[in-house]
Amino acid sequence: MNGIPLRLRSAIIPLATALAALTVAGCVFNNKLQPLAGEDAKSVALSYERQSWLEKTGASRAFEDLRKALRTRDHATVLALLGPDTRAAVRAQAARDKKDPADLLATGHVEGMGLPGAPDPLGTLAAEGDAAWKEAEPFDPARRAVRLRVKIGAADEFMLPAVYTDSGWRFELVRKDTASPGQPTPTIPGA
Repeated sequence: MNGIPLRLRSAIIPLATALAALTVAGCVFNNKLQPLAGEDAKSVALSYERQSWLEKTGASRAFEDLRKALRTRDHATVLALLGPDTRAAVRAQAARDKKDPADLLATGHVEGMGLPGAPDPLGTLAAEGDAAWKEAEPFDPARRAVRLRVKIGAADEFMLPAVYTDSGWRFELVRKDTASPGQPTPTIPGA
């Protein structure tokens, strides 16, 4: 250290001491556990204020926003929460009908919209009654598409597809047919 001037040396020592103290302070023991989703109730209770983080995923939080927007008839927000395919279908029909897409959603009649178990998804999602929903598959933070298992009031349970886009989680309400264009959609006997 003979080559380092005294003034610089006197500045380095307190800086190095402060850096070491901050490093040690960041490595202190913390007994708060972060259980995984699906853990037993006693483990989840140890999460204290973070408990709700374990119960809701991004898609399920977006579902709350979609349901609220439908129930308050905020059709601009509903349009923003629709997935790319559904939004494209709404905009295409709105252009054909010479209407604003949000106004078209207000009518509740959009061609091609429907899901297995929910032929009128807008009406079903806006229906009165208690709503229960959760992801159908085990949580995977890397997944960009999920299905929510949804039950509202006395209606049958149905699956609601959600996709993660640059704008966040969005919901697809259009039927996805596997038939090629111009070919009849195959039917399942008894369905």
